[in-house]
Amino acid sequence: MVRWTGLVSFLGSLLVAVSLSAAEPASEPTVKQLLDSVPVISSKDEQFQQIRFHMEMMFAEKAGLKVDVDWDREQSFGMLASSDDQGTPGWFLADDKGLVFDLGAQCVHILPECNGSIHVRVKEENFGFELGIGSSKKEADVVLDIPSFWKGLKEEPQLEKDADGGWKVSSLSPTGKTRQTLYFEEQPPYKLRRFEALSVDSEAKSGLRVTEIGLNSPPRKPWPHFPPNDAFPEGLEVRVPEGTEDEIDLQSRLIVFKALSLLFTHMCIDNEEARGKFPFTAKILDWEKARQLRDHFGPQLRYVVGF
Repeated sequence: MVRWTGLVSFLGSLLVAVSLSAAEPASEPTVKQLLDSVPVISSKDEQFQQIRFHMEMMFAEKAGLKVDVDWDREQSFGMLASSDDQGTPGWFLADDKGLVFDLGAQCVHILPECNGSIHVRVKEENFGFELGIGSSKKEADVVLDIPSFWKGLKEEPQLEKDADGGWKVSSLSPTGKTRQTLYFEEQPPYKLRRFEALSVDSEAKSGLRVTEIGLNSPPRKPWPHFPPNDAFPEGLEVRVPEGTEDEIDLQSRLIVFKALSLLFTHMCIDNEEARGKFPFTAKILDWEKARQLRDHFGPQLRYVVGF
């Protein structure tokens, strides 16, 4: 009986110890610790094998871009870019091929060889954003330089708990016009979940948001494959460069040349003020017809490309 009493007493003490240990609050990291843990994310840095994120760039109300990036050192580059609230694919890249949706011509242009690039950084207190595609199979170029946003701040960064129980670090940009915030998981190693840089002017409706950040980890689901030409909806012409190698190269370059204009033009359907103002956007277009085409083909095109 004594032996059993001793064993029960020991188990009881162990359970109490475990319960107390589980109830202990998470240790609080320092601002420096969290900021130092955020790297310059670059496809040229050998420490990264996979880079994935979703980015939203807001220029004004109903004027912005959404970009999904899926980069893997051992696989072809994946990117989806849209510029309207419906998420209509303006560009789609997969399997070293590219798609550009041309509302004005009621067609999709297919690039038989395609690569992409995206750069997000601050240089000399100026925000820099570059987005592009190319007509070759050269390696994609991805740079997400979050640390550059945290240089020369107007105030000391503040550490707080966020609504989800994790940690957040926030501060004002050097100009004082942007409130920027990093969101981390609650427990070590304090994985970065989200980054925001939003205008302090509530009427400006501008800013940057980066979410779904995945580094050196498998994707939640594989990036979709490029669809076959016969998968596109009826009534939407599929244009593929044809001819000699030089002719195909020239046609592909022409598509790349106007790709940014076609992407931004989608944004202007719901924003009259943006028409002709943003770089390369179309100034003259039958906007009502463009809206009808977008509303009809947009959801079908999202389905075709796997989104």
